[in-house]
Amino acid sequence: MVSIMKKFFIISLIAVIAFSIAACDEKIDDGKIENASLEGTWVSSDGNKMVLGTDGSITMTMPIENVNVNARGTYSTSGNNITINITEVSSLMFAMMGLSPFQWYTLEQVNDVLVENFDVLVENFMEMSALLGEPITKSEAEEMLNELIDGLLEDVEFGEATGTYSITGNKMTLTMYGATTTFTKY
Repeated sequence: MVSIMKKFFIISLIAVIAFSIAACDEKIDDGKIENASLEGTWVSSDGNKMVLGTDGSITMTMPIENVNVNARGTYSTSGNNITINITEVSSLMFAMMGLSPFQWYTLEQVNDVLVENFDVLVENFMEMSALLGEPITKSEAEEMLNELIDGLLEDVEFGEATGTYSITGNKMTLTMYGATTTFTKY
């Protein structure tokens, strides 16, 4: 579960950055980003989708373990650099953690719900592993849940991240955190 959440957040951040990097001819007027080559919907070969708005907004959808994880926030560009600020996430995956899968959450809200529902989540982890034929103890379930919470707080790339991008035709190449992803504009 922890590795799924870590993958989700890493992929989300890369996708957000990739969409943001697509803006190479940007002008800012009254707080709006005007870049016809950057704004729009971008999709990577692994199914990550970014929608970049002229108002500097970004929304991403990343398929992780057959469940979409969504992130949103803002972006800005300077030259071939893009800065993405992820502020909220949502996912059907949240339902098993006591969160509504149809609501946007900040990192603090996700953490608060996980801490508030810790005991219930431990019991759920124990029940799920028993149903899968691999029962775990309460202390093992607590350890798994603590790792999940730590992963959200430490490995989730909420906040600002800066990378580089380039656009050629309808292709955008985005590099963040040492990883390069190519997106196609639709």
